Amino acid sequence: KMYLSSCNLYTIVDGRKYLIDWLIRGMVGIPEPVLDSANNHVAYASNIGCGSPHDDGMVVFISDVYGKKKRPILGSSLQDKK
Repeated sequence: KMYLSSCNLYTIVDGRKYLIDWLIRGMVGIPEPVLDSANNHVAYASNIGCGSPHDDGMVVFISDVYGKKKRPILGSSLQDKK
């Protein structure tokens, strides 16, 4: 599944809602976030706006389910080659 618009990413833990991040969708869709099997971490992607003129740069992050500890784990930018 691909997200075709920007949106907030939330988790719900013990009935409380936690904001993980604002998912930015540029010119390309972003994949659906994935929760690990132990329900401790969520991996998600967000467009970063590089790769002009197509805004196709993307970073994959991993976060704890509370949105407190986030770190980028992979990035890419598909710039046109001349």
